[in-house]
Amino acid sequence: MKPIDSNVLAAYGYDAATQTMALQFKSSGGTKDYEYPHTSPEAFAALDGAESKGSWWYKHKADFPLFRVMVDDAPPDEGPTAD
Repeated sequence: MKPIDSNVLAAYGYDAATQTMALQFKSSGGTKDYEYPHTSPEAFAALDGAESKGSWWYKHKADFPLFRVMVDDAPPDEGPTAD
């Protein structure tokens, strides 16, 4: 992810192969990572080109109803394994 100077976002990124946008939001406890599957390259390009990424997100977040919350920088299905 690409770090940015924003009041809302700490970083953002895009995986073109899976069409997944990743956003790292600032919060009182640090940061929270979310992934948004099925994000078109055009939608990500609009975010990437926005002067204010946080303002863009608040205007368009309803366009991204599906998301995954990432815990400890690992997908939820990748927990510890038993020995």
